[in-house]
Amino acid sequence: MATSQSYNQLAGLAPEALPEKVTSVVKRLYEARQKPLPDLTPAELRLLINRHDPPQFPLIPELVEQAYDLLSEQLLIEADYYPGDLIYTVLKLPEAFWLKHPELHGKYIALMQQRRPTLDRLLEGAMKRDLPELADKFLAAAKG
Repeated sequence: MATSQSYNQLAGLAPEALPEKVTSVVKRLYEARQKPLPDLTPAELRLLINRHDPPQFPLIPELVEQAYDLLSEQLLIEADYYPGDLIYTVLKLPEAFWLKHPELHGKYIALMQQRRPTLDRLLEGAMKRDLPELADKFLAAAKG
């Protein structure tokens, strides 16, 4: 990743003041949007990807690219809640995002094609959720 800019800088958002009374999630989002992308934790990255709200807070591809860098090393990294929660969040991104970023989509397709055969084994004993089925759906949509 070649940028040291924050989410707010990349999204073209003006600096914002944190209101006095906010939830802990809003506070975490505010803080994460101020940090340079390379300094984001996996939990902050997952939160920013999961909590995008166009047009005010658009999903920027740099977030998903940074997630790819982490996920290509450790597919089932636990960002917040359970092993695989970051890849789960990325695979649930809307098709419209992938259509706008075909090169990034191709990287994720290749990653999932490579790792899907071992996903069930990797998740053995973990909180599976529906990650294997989601991976299959993601790959099937890519063929579509």
